[in-house]
Amino acid sequence: MKKLLLSCLAALCLVGCSSTPKEEDLKKTVCTLEDSGVIVNTVFEHDGTKVMKQTNTNTITISESGMTKEMIEAAAKTANEAYGAIEGMTYTYEFKDDDTFVETTTIDFTAASIADLQSAGIVEAGEADYIGIKETLELNNQNGIECKDAE
Repeated sequence: MKKLLLSCLAALCLVGCSSTPKEEDLKKTVCTLEDSGVIVNTVFEHDGTKVMKQTNTNTITISESGMTKEMIEAAAKTANEAYGAIEGMTYTYEFKDDDTFVETTTIDFTAASIADLQSAGIVEAGEADYIGIKETLELNNQNGIECKDAE
């Protein structure tokens, strides 16, 4: 279970890059991972070089996850406080029923400060001007997360 949660966090711990891309129409890439009662779905909106927005939705079947409702709720409350303090970032969560928990984290990289995201441990430390889609997808692939272009 810890490995799965680390993989989920890896989807958020994005790789930074440091050049400015050309303006193009935004593309979407969807990454998914299913394991131990957890479904992770991440949508990256990007211009082919840099990520502009990321929406991560985790759906947890509590009875299959090895976690309790109380554990999940405590973690969600902590995340809500931490992420709510970061400009350009939103976090919501809800229990759909007694056995299903859904959380959604959205990062608008056009509004969020890379330095703030690095300080919060969401983005890897280092010198970066933006989040690179190529490097992010490579990291996801290394962690067993399947990614494909959205239609």
